[in-house]
Amino acid sequence: MATLTALGAAHGFTAGDLDTSGQVAMVQAYQKTYLADGRPYSAAIGDSGYHKIDWLNDRLVGAPSGTFIQGEVVTQATSGATGIFDETVGAGATAKNMVYRTSTTAFDTTHVITGADSGETLTPTSVVYPPHWLNWTLTDGTFPEGGSNILSLCWGRIFMNSLQHPHQWFATRINDPLDLLLVTDDVASAQNSQATEKAGLVGDQIVAMIPYKGNTQIFGCFNHMFVLRADPASSGIFTTLSDTTGIFSNTSYCWDDKNNLYFMGFDGIYALSAEAIINGAPPINLTKEHLPKLISAMGLNRRTDRVTMAYDKDRYGIEISASQFDGKWTAIFWMDLRTGGVFPEEYQEDHIPTSLFYFDARTKAERTMLAGCNDGYVRKWSESDKSDDGSNAIESEVLIGPVSGQNIRSKTGVAEVSIKTGIDTDSITASIYSGQTAEKVIKNVTDDESPKVTKTFNTDKLLPSIRQQVKDGAIGLKISNTTADSSWNIEKIDIHAGESGRMK
Repeated sequence: MATLTALGAAHGFTAGDLDTSGQVAMVQAYQKTYLADGRPYSAAIGDSGYHKIDWLNDRLVGAPSGTFIQGEVVTQATSGATGIFDETVGAGATAKNMVYRTSTTAFDTTHVITGADSGETLTPTSVVYPPHWLNWTLTDGTFPEGGSNILSLCWGRIFMNSLQHPHQWFATRINDPLDLLLVTDDVASAQNSQATEKAGLVGDQIVAMIPYKGNTQIFGCFNHMFVLRADPASSGIFTTLSDTTGIFSNTSYCWDDKNNLYFMGFDGIYALSAEAIINGAPPINLTKEHLPKLISAMGLNRRTDRVTMAYDKDRYGIEISASQFDGKWTAIFWMDLRTGGVFPEEYQEDHIPTSLFYFDARTKAERTMLAGCNDGYVRKWSESDKSDDGSNAIESEVLIGPVSGQNIRSKTGVAEVSIKTGIDTDSITASIYSGQTAEKVIKNVTDDESPKVTKTFNTDKLLPSIRQQVKDGAIGLKISNTTADSSWNIEKIDIHAGESGRMK
């Protein structure tokens, strides 16, 4: 993987410029990354809640003779360096003049730079190459009151919330993240409104803003899901998708490779298809039938807990990680979109994923799901390693069933279990659990009660079967491996079972 470089003094960054004690929002736009950390705007970069990282421009430090025009060509005649002027941040001798260099020749500090349209000049005292950490300063308008901690990019506008008025949203001028002037009246001007299902009522608190293909905006709120179709200054239609279901946070969602949106509410994992988004159909709860208390049992709290989700296109499912900000509590699970199964995972405290991102690199070796972990490290999942980072043993298990008879008084029986293991597998332990009810079987497994029958298979071939008969109200088969530096795979399992002793 590529080496990460931390922003530092050379980039204009000072520790404390960004307040990470709460929710921080980021959005990429126009070769920059814009950030909002929940504090109001301040001209002092260390006190401001709005910042940006410039990945493209050279920083020419010094006071120009006047005001350059955005987009004009600037030329350093003697050196031959040319560029396109973007903006000036700050004033006086320390002003940062941001210029996109278009020549292979670099700007220097000994010759005059001249604007082709404005005629203004500048002899830089220093030239600094990107990236640059800067204050996000507006040229027109003002930032929302109280600061923002949610951002999104749609229709070429940066949308943001207001912490002082949490039902309202604001959007910059099209193609200009520095313009939030709301009093102009053209189709590209900055806009603001609120998230509400009825005109005249105070709207629901905005929790997430999710753009779809750059021309549709989804607003996830405490108890509502809305969609804005078409630009807000050009006949945008605001539609209610749900007035009973909200979203947990601005990171508790992801998209799959078919443009389906998945998000966590307080009562389940929901899905919104691309067709539903366009047509205004409600989201579908994917877990209410088989796992109705999966999310509600966690007792999630927006003030103390974070949730992050990401679609893994290599494994065709969603990784979901919920944890407290201090990492003392966590609930992590994998949702397989092929089978609909939900599989719990456990990690040691420093390995808890606090952010998830699929890195779509150019090379196959680097294209994978990444996890930003509780200890500050970025890790990835491996298909071949047999122990976690730090040589921690991987313990894995799967429960097949439980199954029970169709008649309430009938018993389910297992007479034989045959397992055909795969190539290069390590040992596999098969255990049969029973109980009067399916719930009791699950409790016996989770409480590590002794199974009725257990057997370990060690080689990659068809092995002797488990032939002891087990009868009860419900039966479950657990397959597991808890040995360090081991992995396992199975080609096929045959179970000879039936009701009330009639095996088949």
